[in-house]
Amino acid sequence: MTSPRSAEGLQGRIGRGGGIGQGCVRHLRAGVGEIVEGNAALADAPGDVIAEPMGKGWFFKIRLSTSRSSDSLMDEAAYNTFVKGLG
Repeated sequence: MTSPRSAEGLQGRIGRGGGIGQGCVRHLRAGVGEIVEGNAALADAPGDVIAEPMGKGWFFKIRLSTSRSSDSLMDEAAYNTFVKGLG
């Protein structure tokens, strides 16, 4: 049985059918970090991802493997700027 904290276990529970969950899990498999907690509540309330993305809709918490792992990550302000540039 796969641990719910492993990338494979999380993909099975949250990444069904692709999307953000599956993409994030693939990124973690590349050695960026380790999943330390998964949001099991999403199995019963997947709408929280859209309704409360900064609250109850989180996917997982990770521990980065190195300080350089965060070099390509965006904070909320950078993400909002990125999204505005898309359209």
